[in-house]
Amino acid sequence: MIDASVSYGASGGGVFDAASGRLIGVVEGYRTARMTLRGDPRASVEFPVPGETSVVPTAAIRRFLEGAGYGHWLTR
Repeated sequence: MIDASVSYGASGGGVFDAASGRLIGVVEGYRTARMTLRGDPRASVEFPVPGETSVVPTAAIRRFLEGAGYGHWLTR
């Protein structure tokens, strides 16, 4: 998990180290909180919860690609 601001549509986007610019993972998803108007559950909106963003680390992505036979696509 990372503590960064993420908005709708960010899933699948890269997460980068601020100092080096290296890719450290890919956004998998984030938790949301739903707010509704009192007494009308149809009138609601969801907001991303800060600090609740899940990221797949690059090491896990590399293992998956190598196990699936796509290791030759990777650069070291």
